[in-house]
Amino acid sequence: MKIFLSKALLFFILFPCIYSFGVILPHQGRVSVSGTPFDGNASFQFALVDQYGNIVWNQESGTITTNPASVLTLEVINGFYKCNLGDTSINGMASLSSDLFDINNQLSLRIWFDDGINGLQQLGSDQPLHVAPYALSTSRNPYELVSAQLGESITSQAGTSGITETEIINRISLLGSNVSSAGQVTTATMDPTLLNDLNRTRETNDIADANITKEKLSPTLLEYLKPKLISSPSLPTESGGIIYSGQSLILSVEVEGRNLSYQWQKNGVDLSAGTSATYTITQADPSLHDGNYSVVVSNIFGNISTSGVILSIIDVNSSFAGQTFHVKSAANMELIWVPSGSFLMGSPVGETGRFGDDEIEHNVSITNGFFLGKFEVTQAQYFSVLGGNPSDFINSQNPVENVSWLDVNSTFLPTLNEQEQINGNLPVGWNYALPTEAEWEYACRAGSTTAYSFGSSISSSLANYSDYYSERTALVGSFSQNTFGFYDMHGNVSEWVNDWVYYDILVAPEYFYTDANQSDPLGPSSGTNKIIKGGSHSKTENFLRSAAKDWGALGAKDNKIGFRLALKKRL
Repeated sequence: MKIFLSKALLFFILFPCIYSFGVILPHQGRVSVSGTPFDGNASFQFALVDQYGNIVWNQESGTITTNPASVLTLEVINGFYKCNLGDTSINGMASLSSDLFDINNQLSLRIWFDDGINGLQQLGSDQPLHVAPYALSTSRNPYELVSAQLGESITSQAGTSGITETEIINRISLLGSNVSSAGQVTTATMDPTLLNDLNRTRETNDIADANITKEKLSPTLLEYLKPKLISSPSLPTESGGIIYSGQSLILSVEVEGRNLSYQWQKNGVDLSAGTSATYTITQADPSLHDGNYSVVVSNIFGNISTSGVILSIIDVNSSFAGQTFHVKSAANMELIWVPSGSFLMGSPVGETGRFGDDEIEHNVSITNGFFLGKFEVTQAQYFSVLGGNPSDFINSQNPVENVSWLDVNSTFLPTLNEQEQINGNLPVGWNYALPTEAEWEYACRAGSTTAYSFGSSISSSLANYSDYYSERTALVGSFSQNTFGFYDMHGNVSEWVNDWVYYDILVAPEYFYTDANQSDPLGPSSGTNKIIKGGSHSKTENFLRSAAKDWGALGAKDNKIGFRLALKKRL
């Protein structure tokens, strides 16, 4: 926790005032806790110290030269506070003697602050005072009169404008083009334009009640009080700047200033719902929401217009080969779009390593495009969703293993769908699921008709399998991708798909594929085992073929089985 005293003009530097009851030093400052302006009541202690750091006055005991024991409670508004030092009408405040303010004295103000949590702490270094000789006369000079009149006008303006008195004073006190390291603004360092404006002759109506208007402010002061742009709207970075139909997103702008008003625009036209620092779009629709978004931010002193951000929403209901999708809740897992199309599923009778009748070649049409994981689900991605890692071969970028079909479908997928729905990353009408066997093989073949996506043979330079002699998983993406851009479709870990398998052709021949054409096949409607595709680090090459299938019980798990995530339209 850090407490900071902001650089601020201390009014007593220029205008200490003597009254019949002693010297009064009007003081104000700004305090932040851990970089955030403090709000509320806080405890303060004040002391004046000489050039050697010795206390010559404290707010509690006057000329007693020790740290004060008691505290003053002051109201702090958005970091700003004020206090008249030496004003004995304040409970617990000692008087100030004019003897302290000899022109040769080099005095500084020491301040302690307690936010009620972190205890009493000194606010930065001591703040030097520079006392002008005329300031300690028994009569009020013209500068004091102007100061007093300005103070009355500020009080009146605060009552009618909705801006607090502290805020108005602070705005004036922070002016100046060159603030010293000690937090002072003097006439020598003040902006010349502002200095001339402050020194000009004031007419009575300049400081009449409720009559400080922006037309009477100098250009320097007016420029300071206008909104200041920190950052313009931009697209969410976690999705790679890509927005899909059905998603939700929030555009935001960051601006410094007081009493700000916002007006969001699309293609230069005001948006009725866009009157805050953020603009929310739910269920993005390219026909409704595509356009250039900007915002005008204003207050009574001026306005600024941000640069625009162009929103071009991708319609997930149309084909867009080559596009990717990022799963926020799964460490920004990258999915690749698989366009609809047709392919020859299964294997020819003469293919080396062919298993038998469960691989009869037949034409299959995939009528709906879908997204599929560029890589097998990694341990880091699994952990980001469920907070655990069941794998034997621990490495965040290795595929997760030791997961059953039930683990995936009863825990991982429901949790992920819920998280993505909450954060607005799940397009309406879509959900995360395992691919079907047909979808998996279509993505694996990527247009090929050979035993493997890269040809008719395989070697240890192409995949992690038993011939590789590793007997363990490898980093995902360690081998070349196929034509569609997918890695490790052959080897590393076998991958669960959604289909049931039934291996008794005599009992249930309808569960086996024939040479008849099929469209979006889902496999058997029931069974006892689920299909596993792709082969693993400990399987022989015949299990790695595009058409090959293995199977396992719903609860089966070992360090050879993982999965690949799909995002599909609900039918």
